[in-house]
Amino acid sequence: MKLWHLVRDNASAVLLGLVRAFTVARGATLFQELPLAVLAVLGVGVASLAFDIEARLAERVRNPIAPEQSLLSLLVAWCLTMAIVIPLNSLCAFSLGVGELKEVSLNTAFADYWVRESERASTWALDSRTQIARLAVATQTEIAAEQTRVTAARREAVPYSAEQLGALRRRLRALNEVARQVGAIQPLPVQPPNDRVKAFEQIGAMFDNLNDAYPAASLHVPALQSPPRAGRFEPPAVDLKSLFVAETLAKSPSATFSWGAALMLEALGFVALWKGGRRISASSRIYDKRHRGRQLWRALVGKAPATPVLFSVGSPVDLTGTWYAPFAGDFTPSECLPVLKEMLAGHPRMESLTIRRLMSGTGELQHHLPLLPQLAGSPLIIEVV
Repeated sequence: MKLWHLVRDNASAVLLGLVRAFTVARGATLFQELPLAVLAVLGVGVASLAFDIEARLAERVRNPIAPEQSLLSLLVAWCLTMAIVIPLNSLCAFSLGVGELKEVSLNTAFADYWVRESERASTWALDSRTQIARLAVATQTEIAAEQTRVTAARREAVPYSAEQLGALRRRLRALNEVARQVGAIQPLPVQPPNDRVKAFEQIGAMFDNLNDAYPAASLHVPALQSPPRAGRFEPPAVDLKSLFVAETLAKSPSATFSWGAALMLEALGFVALWKGGRRISASSRIYDKRHRGRQLWRALVGKAPATPVLFSVGSPVDLTGTWYAPFAGDFTPSECLPVLKEMLAGHPRMESLTIRRLMSGTGELQHHLPLLPQLAGSPLIIEVV
């Protein structure tokens, strides 16, 4: 019945826990293929751990007066659990729209490749035209000078040769032809075609045209570099894990939504258990803080009040007495055991004996609970062997 009441009172938190178990198991199988039984145990185990820690954290927040657990310790345990749960939840949420992201990633990578190859070809063509134009201008200057020399020779009736002038004019015509051939090479369009095969054909045709124009251009421009070769398209990694990491580092909307959904799921799980807490008056909070402050100050200055605890050591020692324990109400039997051993170590009858266990008048003590509430006024019974 207690389990039924727990489920009934926290139905929303239980349902969110089931969702968490599914997302954790789904995220784990997306990260690494695992057997179904392992995934089921992992999902239920992690979800149960998170539920338990969030329940304790909610209880601690609801009851700040005289808490049973440290808030800092619970926060550390919660953060360590969330370090496993939230990434797996995010990966599960991210996988819902990964198909579209793969297509977008491939298209973006190919568009970058298209622009890069276009720029390489256009750079070579522009450099070639620039060098050809400079050489043509220099040739034209030489032609003008040669024509001036021929005109002067004719005027003075001096014999001359027109071979040099003819050679310069032939070189200029050849340079103009090469410039026309290089200028006729069409650059790639701004946007690649949707058909990937046609896009590769256009890139190959453009670089083939560069190679066809190079032999003639290199005859007249010796310093001209050989045209570049078409680069190879390297598609990006489009597996789920690589995309998840890349989108997360880029802080893309899809990754931001996935992480936000995972965080919201965990926040809702905590809110479902916390339910707004309970009202505690300001005066009670102030009194509790002052009381703790006084206890801390007494402990620091060594004036902590000691609590008398009656104890009895069984056979063969048969010893009774009173142990004055500072703040014993907060200490568990396990924490008190070293102090008791040190106190009894100097007794002659305890030289060859050691403490076996601690008990009360009603039975054995729970070692993880405070000592004084368990004694309830009865003596502390110490068994030795």
